[in-house]
Amino acid sequence: MKKTLYIISVLLVLFSCGKQSIEETAVVSDSDELVTWSFSTASVKAGITDAGAFSWTAGDQIAIWDNTTEENVTFMSKTAKGVFTATAPRSSEFVSAVYPAAWASGASSVVLPSSYTAAEAEAGQLFPMYAKVNEGTNALEFKHLGALLRFSVTGLKEGLDKIRILSPDGGICGTFTFDSSVEYPTVMPDSDRASAAVNIPIAPTAGSGYAVTIPMPVGTYNYEIHVLSGENVIYRAYTETAQTFGRAKIYKLGELPFYEGNVLLQSGVEGDPFGISQDDPYAWN
Repeated sequence: MKKTLYIISVLLVLFSCGKQSIEETAVVSDSDELVTWSFSTASVKAGITDAGAFSWTAGDQIAIWDNTTEENVTFMSKTAKGVFTATAPRSSEFVSAVYPAAWASGASSVVLPSSYTAAEAEAGQLFPMYAKVNEGTNALEFKHLGALLRFSVTGLKEGLDKIRILSPDGGICGTFTFDSSVEYPTVMPDSDRASAAVNIPIAPTAGSGYAVTIPMPVGTYNYEIHVLSGENVIYRAYTETAQTFGRAKIYKLGELPFYEGNVLLQSGVEGDPFGISQDDPYAWN
């Protein structure tokens, strides 16, 4: 026997009292009971401005953990309105959402990548966020899990092929488990991964430069920025005093002129808050 699921308006998607909403007609069988689930993030459109304002864009994906199947389900936003949909069993029990979807690992872990393309690093749109799925509502309130580091390296020469960011105090990439029971969960550096560094392949022409914005774990630690040719470090910028990286803050180093050798980075840089653009009164952090 087949059941037909009827269209529910976008208003019900945004303001429904249930976790589940059906946004399009679908025919399902009694055996699989697949339905279309929708969750709203209340934000308008994913980009981050120089001032640190975040907003969604069409095609963004989030992963939501289903306790029933014990796996993440990928939800996609078809427009720039922050409404995410996916097809999943009617019996699904969704508990936690992670952005970006590809970084989700289990119900309360994220994987910070060990590499970004130059275009991804310049765009700066990739950073981990988490939202709890609350019973009785399909509105998701995302929280930032880490910090952002922004800098640019200028005056590069040909033959250089990599920018590397690392910390001698712990890994800044890999799998991080966060405590989803607290109001503002965070990802912390892992001292067991001292060599876990982030790499950005580059191919500069003489005098060119690269802008970089990448996520950093929360905590107080030293870090370094290297420019390499092969595995030879040609340029090294480093801290001598640990820098504190706070959750939901962006740390802007500005321009780092290239030269062969070492340069000391300023520690104690104050981070600017970075939030999420919104078109309604949700409190974003």
